[in-house]
Order: sequence, then C-alpha cells, then structure tokens
Amino acid sequence: MQVKYESQVLFYVERPSINKNSAYYSVVWNKLTGELHPTNPITVHWVMWEKDATGNTTESLTRLEEAYVYGIRLEVQNTTPPRQTFHIVSMSGNPITVFFSPTHQVWKAGMTFQFPLSLHHISATIKNRIGIVPTVTDLVVHGFNNRGEEVSRVITVNRSLLLV
Repeated sequence: MQVKYESQVLFYVERPSINKNSAYYSVVWNKLTGELHPTNPITVHWVMWEKDATGNTTESLTRLEEAYVYGIRLEVQNTTPPRQTFHIVSMSGNPITVFFSPTHQVWKAGMTFQFPLSLHHISATIKNRIGIVPTVTDLVVHGFNNRGEEVSRVITVNRSLLLV
C-alpha cells in the first residue's frame, strides 16, 4: 500500500530589499499516522511572487542556494512524539525544531531565544549590494510567544552570501 504524505507550510524567509519572492519551508507528514516523512521531512521551495501574485508559481532551490543559503541540515528525528530539528545552512547556530501542536492540530516550527518562539517568518535586511555579493546585516525572526503574543528577535550577522 502506498503511504500518502501531505505538506504543510511552517514559515518563510523574505528579502524585501531584493524582491517579493520568498523561500517557504514545509513539513511533510502522514496525516493518518502522524509520522514525518522518513527521508524528506522538511522541504524548501521558492514562491515566485514577482512572477505571479497568486503565489501559485513555485521553483526549486538552485544547487548553490541549497548548499550555502536556504538549504537545510537535518538532525536526528524523534518519533515519539514526532519532532524534527534542523538548521538552515546559513544560520547554523540557530536550530529550528518542528513539532505537532495537538491543541491547534497543526505542525509548528520553533526557535529558542530567552524564551521559546513559534516561528512565522524571517526577514533579511540586505545592505551594500555590490554585484552578486550582498551583505546581510541582520535577520529579524517574527513569531509568537507561549501566550500567543507577536514577538520578534533580531539576529545581527554582517555576513556576505547569507540569505541572498
């Protein structure tokens, strides 16, 4: 019997100073069993807002984007309860944990600063764009705390080729 997996968007990374296109991160899971996909539990793709305002036009990451910028590195997956921790390759010091929220019946992505944050999106501030090597000065992580209040945290980076 073929196992059917579904995809649910977790969060996105935007670069408003470059264009409207965003990288979307999704969890892939079996809705009947609650299990994550065994080999590809997290996927990343572009939503090409510049080409199509409906958000229906998507593209895969290039090899360069996957290897150095938007791709992911998975850590060991926990099965009970289902959880997956991963890093965006260009943000390796900031692990993201994906978990199922039984209260809301959806998957969520979380990061921990001084407190846990349910991730909504990340905005990259890009400055000094000279040629193809821009510098990201900071990342603003937007999400919600345990009380459901909107919060954001700034990660200062000042690195080239980060989230471009």
